Amino acid sequence: MVVNAPESPIQAEIIFVIEATSANSAYITELRTNYIVPTLEYFHGGALEEGGGCGSVYGIVAYKAADCHPGLPVATYGPFSCPKSVVETVDKIQ
Repeated sequence: MVVNAPESPIQAEIIFVIEATSANSAYITELRTNYIVPTLEYFHGGALEEGGGCGSVYGIVAYKAADCHPGLPVATYGPFSCPKSVVETVDKIQ
């Protein structure tokens, strides 16, 4: 059940910005469960199991500490039209 869901799905462009440092790695599951999935369900118009995309486009920006050299401190994922792909990608960031 989605709280305060609109009667029809909203078409929007949603970007999730996630801190992908070791300090936050213990909280990625909590972040996904309590914030990302409810947001996806709201814009999807219902449970994520109820079909594919609804017209919204999702993206993820993951940032790390500046001392992660030689790698880049920022990674981008997407665009996704399916909310399940967002959840799968967040699980891989962990």
